[in-house]
Amino acid sequence: MNETFSAPRRFGSRWSRRAFLHAATFSGAASAVLLAACGGRTPKRAGTAQSAGQRSAAIKHGGTLTTFGTNSPPDGMETQGVRGNAAPTQPYFALIHSELMRLKVGGQYKFTDRAMEGALATNWEQPDNQTFVFRLRPGVKFHNKPPVNGREVNSADVKFTFERFFGGPFPYLSFYSSIASVEAPDPQTVVFKMKAPDATFLTHLSVGFAWILAREAGKPDPKGIGGLNYADGSAAIGTGPFMLDQYAPESKLTFVRNPQYWETGLPYLDRIESQILVDPAPQAAALQTGQAMVGTLPTDSALDFKGRNPKLNFFQELGISNWHVSMRTDQAPFSDIRVRRALAMAWDQDEVKKIWGIPADSPSSFGSLMAVAGPAYLPLDQLGDNAQWWRQDLAGAKQLLAAAGYPNGFAVDYNDDTTIAHTTGRRADGRQHGEDRHQTDDQAAGTRSVLGHYRTWRLLRHGRVSDPALRSG
Repeated sequence: MNETFSAPRRFGSRWSRRAFLHAATFSGAASAVLLAACGGRTPKRAGTAQSAGQRSAAIKHGGTLTTFGTNSPPDGMETQGVRGNAAPTQPYFALIHSELMRLKVGGQYKFTDRAMEGALATNWEQPDNQTFVFRLRPGVKFHNKPPVNGREVNSADVKFTFERFFGGPFPYLSFYSSIASVEAPDPQTVVFKMKAPDATFLTHLSVGFAWILAREAGKPDPKGIGGLNYADGSAAIGTGPFMLDQYAPESKLTFVRNPQYWETGLPYLDRIESQILVDPAPQAAALQTGQAMVGTLPTDSALDFKGRNPKLNFFQELGISNWHVSMRTDQAPFSDIRVRRALAMAWDQDEVKKIWGIPADSPSSFGSLMAVAGPAYLPLDQLGDNAQWWRQDLAGAKQLLAAAGYPNGFAVDYNDDTTIAHTTGRRADGRQHGEDRHQTDDQAAGTRSVLGHYRTWRLLRHGRVSDPALRSG
């Protein structure tokens, strides 16, 4: 759950809400920041408030939006880097670039609907279950910046973008691993040949990662993906509603309106200025002083901030930060499903919400699905027989442990470390393995990490904690 605040001022202009929300699928915190400033037809949600003046204000073109990001883009403007999927980065990419397809947002559409529409593609067809044919939107131009100089997008750009993906380290490359080849039979037509039928392909084209690039915008670099590097701000040339004007890593990003944007009448704003403010204290100060019109704070900081600043507008949105318990299920005792079910039955989700300051009416997750998963998510009262494993039942948990051969329980090392990211994969011999990645101060700068095989169970928290008492575990 993300808490968002905006200064009580009227600015009669909006930017293209669609561009920001397109990145929301994997960037919960960032999407909440930008929703607050959109106004207009923002879907009604619990905890969201707007003044009558905001609701009735006529849309006008012009103006500057000031906001802040919580981290600098870790790979710079490189869309296909090893951290190109990062939440601090995707909202910026959504301003600069476009995809073949996108998710519909705003108005009657909710983020969880996953309804798709064409962006750079006007239409598409599937002549057989392993072929997708896309027709490009005519007349779409890249930003009028050298060396691309506002030329039109063509099928060769799409082919280049995806073929470069295949040779790179992008974390979600598996989204496109079913592609066997990309063909460009004419400037306006792109043909994807698949290795096998893939029902997820169109969705994966729409979620905010497959930004179409111009080959000539990349900087020659023998160590870059495909011999090119797009990390520098001067390489950030796309077809999106805004152009990158200034890029000072760790400090500030500034965007200006793209006068050649392909959606008529958009964007509404002339300029967006985003400071990089890592800590909650300067974030709160920026909102209090009016340096930022809108921004997001961590839940635990936001609750106190809201109480001390009643004149600020307050918005609350679902995010995708989450907690989960991880364990080695190929080793005893966690290889026994009865033990795993007992752990789930001992968990008190309501108490966790209370400790973390999460509103009590926020939806809880069961298994691997969260409310932001859309129709796939089921609340507890719709889980049928499986609901019993997610309701706290200490007596039932003890019975399961006894049946599994642990009538007196068992001792296990427990790791509650907020700096661990879990990765799994398969070794060269085909055996599955797991690793704990401990981030160090140097790792934050992208230079070093410490790896170790995990043996026991732990709680992982995706999200920032600003209360030392909660960090102690």
